[in-house]
Parts: sequence; structure tokens; C-alpha cells
Amino acid sequence: MPHTSLDVKTRLFKLKQFVTERWSAPASPVPCILVAQVDPDAVGSAAGLRYLFKQAFDCAANICYFGSISHPQNRAIFNKLDLYRTMRAVSMPEVGSLPLMLVDSSSLDDARIGRSDQKTDPVVVIDHHRGATLKDDEKHFIWIDDVGAASTLVTELIQGADLAFNEEDSDVALLLALGIYTDTYRLTTATERDFKAFEWLRCFFKRDDFNELLNYPLSPAYFRNVQTALNRQVLSGSRLVATVGRIDPDEGDDLAIIADELIRRTGISLVVVWGLIDGNKVRFSARNMDISMSLVGFLHERFGSGSSGAKLLEGGRGVGGGLITVDLGPLQELPLERRLNIVGELMQDKVFRE
Repeated sequence: MPHTSLDVKTRLFKLKQFVTERWSAPASPVPCILVAQVDPDAVGSAAGLRYLFKQAFDCAANICYFGSISHPQNRAIFNKLDLYRTMRAVSMPEVGSLPLMLVDSSSLDDARIGRSDQKTDPVVVIDHHRGATLKDDEKHFIWIDDVGAASTLVTELIQGADLAFNEEDSDVALLLALGIYTDTYRLTTATERDFKAFEWLRCFFKRDDFNELLNYPLSPAYFRNVQTALNRQVLSGSRLVATVGRIDPDEGDDLAIIADELIRRTGISLVVVWGLIDGNKVRFSARNMDISMSLVGFLHERFGSGSSGAKLLEGGRGVGGGLITVDLGPLQELPLERRLNIVGELMQDKVFRE
């Protein structure tokens, strides 16, 4: 069905009814908006949804995120906008009993939130990733649509509520715009709806603030990881696997930046960049340019659906990654270099075999 303003008004009406029936009473629990993986789109859509709840529904909501703030752009955003004060790092046991909402993800067994053996049950889901199977019903508000960013969907809800940002709320507009811009690769994969949402948001924040958060600094550790990946890359046909070796958890997002660059190499259709974290955990980022292969299906087959995920961008490009645990048994006691070689052979087998 083509998108129309009536679609948004209808969804907004249902969401308002859904929220006020459950959480508007003084004694009601405060719902929690979950950010499974911190990135500009997830943070922007979470901030926008909380703004919508407050301004249109007169309902409070908290924002909680999992993992660390490791990507240099995420650190710049959190520091400049003081998000550590308004968004809280949590583990699932801390929030599992609360009404949960999920943005920029629709996986009920998302390993990134530490529940790979159990499924979450968010009552509100707003996402843009293809392949989701969740359905809207009386007990859930589910909106999964084929656009470039979840922030676009939240922006459309805010527009549908006839809201506009004042100077005090300009940071929310800035976060939503960053979410759209970064998740559509500087608007190069944006849909018409993404463009329209971004253009509307531009009126509410300072361009200098936006540019500052795009031109974030990169740490010396990032360049060391780039050097290691270039020195430890293996090519098989048009597929490339590279490793940064052992990596600290707060440097894990370097893998995505490196994968984005390596996929641009001539003749490469698939890139996987990985690093060893905490002894037996492997984090990886994957990029795919082969429109004949589903990156989602590939990663789920090779690494498991609960441990990996991907999205398809405009033009057929695939972007994904995951976190797996490698059981080395007694080999866990081997020196680091030996363990890296063993894990490297495992990763190459998973990626290279047909």
C-alpha cells in the first residue's frame, strides 16, 4: 500500500489510544524505550518517540540502551548533547518487568540485549528493517515499514500530531535528522519519505551542530585497527575476510567503519571484518554488494538468527553484523595468536564456503 498522510494519522490515533489506555494513569508504570544497539538512528528514533509521548500523549517514557557507547560518532553525540543524563545503560533483568518498546529493531531474540536464549515481548515496535514478521494486533502496536531509517517513521508520527520543535527541543530534531542521514549513508540510499522527513527537520536545528557531529574525531586505536585489518585480510574470489585481532569492547564499532571502506574495493562483493572480544566472543560487521544474495539469509545461515542480523539498503546493498561465542574448549588456554588463527580459519570457512 502506498504511504499517505492518512496512514500516519490512523497509526497515530491507534498509538495514542494504545498509550493512554495503558500508561496515562498516575499509578501506571513508566514504559521503557529500548535501544538494542546504540547508533544515530536508534538514538534519534528513541528520542523522537519520547518527545511524541510527552507532547502528544502527556505520557512519560524512559530510554534505556544496551552495551557501551563505543563508536566515535556515538560518543560525540552523547557528550555534546549530554545524553548520558537522559538515557540509561541497562541489562535486561533491570527492565524486563517493565512495559517495553523497541525502536530500530524488530528481533524478539536479539542477542545484543543479552537474551539470546529468550524472547522479549515489546508492546510497541517501530522499525524499518526488511524481513520482519511481527504483526499488529490488539495487544501490540507494530509499525515496520520499508524506509531508510526508523527516525523517518517517528518523524512522520510527530508531523501527524501537528507538532513542531522549539529551541528547547531542537536537540530531538537534530538527533532524528542524524538518524536519517547516517542510516541512509548520507542520504545516498534514502527513499522519498526519508528526504521529506530530513528536509522538514532541518528547519529546527543549527547546521553547525549537525556538521560537528558528522565530522567526529577518530582515535589512534581506530587507525591501529585499520592497519591490522589491512595486514590480516584474506581474499577468496570476490569475498574478503579481515580481522583486527583482539579488540576492546569499546572499540567494537571500528569494525563497521572498516567494513564500509573495504566493501568499496574493486571486485569485492562481500566483506566480513571481525575481532575477538573477551576471550571467546567474536564480533563482526558484514557488507554485501551482491544483489543476488540476501545478506540477512546468509548471516542467519552461517552465524544463527539470534546472533546476527542485516538490513537491505536501496540499490540492493546489504549491511549487517553480529556477535557469536566460539567454544574453543581446552584450546582456550593457547596463546592469543594461536587462538586468533583458529578463529580466523572458522570465520573464513563460514564466509568462503558455497
